[in-house]
Amino acid sequence: PILLLYLPFNTTPEHAIQLTLKRISGDFKRTFVAPNLQRGFVGIPLSSTEVFLPVDEPLEWTFKLYCGGIDDVGDRSPYFVRAWIARIDSSTLAHPIPESTSVQYLSESYRDNALWYDALVVLGESMLGTSPAINTRSLWRQLLVDGGFEAIANEPHIQYLTIPEK
Repeated sequence: PILLLYLPFNTTPEHAIQLTLKRISGDFKRTFVAPNLQRGFVGIPLSSTEVFLPVDEPLEWTFKLYCGGIDDVGDRSPYFVRAWIARIDSSTLAHPIPESTSVQYLSESYRDNALWYDALVVLGESMLGTSPAINTRSLWRQLLVDGGFEAIANEPHIQYLTIPEK
């Protein structure tokens, strides 16, 4: 899976990031110097960590940004996001997810199954691709508006953050 968040300002190596994933089977915590990220949407692929997400086990994740760098971690209040994600058994879905189809249809299939992260990820990956679908940007905006995020629906930037190894 890919975690998604909105970053309201640019980051630099002067900042520090702490990502915590809480699972029944044990926590994952990584603190590292922030890379240069632009204001906008950030996707964090969990495949870049040693995290395995079992089916139907909710995962609470927290992304903390410390503006004073690594030395501030734990001492000052960070900017943070906390959310939950769960991997589900696809055989339990109300609407089957097609194997391969258009970006729009695939995103709509995820949305119709209440798989919001997946619906956005499909559109975001298309927008980052070499030949994005013509209407991908408008579908992205509409999905954000439908989710109550109209204030940031027009943010143009999407990027990925790879969690460094220990």
